[in-house]
Amino acid sequence: MDELLVGAMEIDELGVRGHARGTGLGRRLLSALAGTAPGGRAWLLTWDQAADTLAFYRRRAWTEPEPLPGHETDVVVFLAPR
Repeated sequence: MDELLVGAMEIDELGVRGHARGTGLGRRLLSALAGTAPGGRAWLLTWDQAADTLAFYRRRAWTEPEPLPGHETDVVVFLAPR
């Protein structure tokens, strides 16, 4: 996992208020942040029960690496598209 995360930009928090959802703001923010990442390498964490959030990142082509055996949690790691 270190080779995926070390040296990459970590996006700590990204949120869009309810009235701005569906406007493309989240997509633009995520794209702008990831666009400044060194070598395009960025990652973020989210909760595995946040269905809308998981779907949002998947639609943006962010991917989930295989979890490490014995490290199951309710946190999902997403990697920026390459």
